[in-house]
Amino acid sequence: MKFLMENWRKYLITEAIDSRIMKQIDKAQEMGCKVVVLDKRDYGFAEIVQGEEGSYSYTTIAKVSWTYNDGQFGECNKAAWVQASNAHDNLGPLAYDVAVEVSGGLMSDRTEVSDSAEAVWEKYMNSRKDVSSDQLDIHKDYGFDQLTPDNPDDDCDQIPATQRYKGDWFKSALSKIFFKDGTPVVDELDSRGMLIKK
Repeated sequence: MKFLMENWRKYLITEAIDSRIMKQIDKAQEMGCKVVVLDKRDYGFAEIVQGEEGSYSYTTIAKVSWTYNDGQFGECNKAAWVQASNAHDNLGPLAYDVAVEVSGGLMSDRTEVSDSAEAVWEKYMNSRKDVSSDQLDIHKDYGFDQLTPDNPDDDCDQIPATQRYKGDWFKSALSKIFFKDGTPVVDELDSRGMLIKK
């Protein structure tokens, strides 16, 4: 019975993870990578490293750093925002998934977003059934109609969204917060001995 329950648990975790992300976990494991996670009160990061983490011989393969909302860009429903990201070996989406799960909800950088980062956010919005979103509003001074003018809690800077989409800024993935139900990717990494919590 214990064997059956353990296999059922593994099946449920595997089913909760997008197949593309599961392939990235497999690839990272084959490369001998670990995923280092730091989550403090004000900031955090998810870093995929190859080699011995903490030694001079390790290489950062992908990293997403975030900052918890301090009101700098508006209330933004109190969501954390990406402060910096970089990736090699096509493992960026895995780092983003870990960041979304650990932060509890993540939005893009409020001032600048690369094309490759926007592609990750677009996939979250359009083709990830395991990821949910929450629409943010825009500040009044942008000159566009607000979606919820009576609710200042969701008002947020929308610089990349308005630069790329003008008056249709709200159709952009860059105007939303993304979150997941639970931490299936983090749990899978942990079960494989690939997770390092700091």
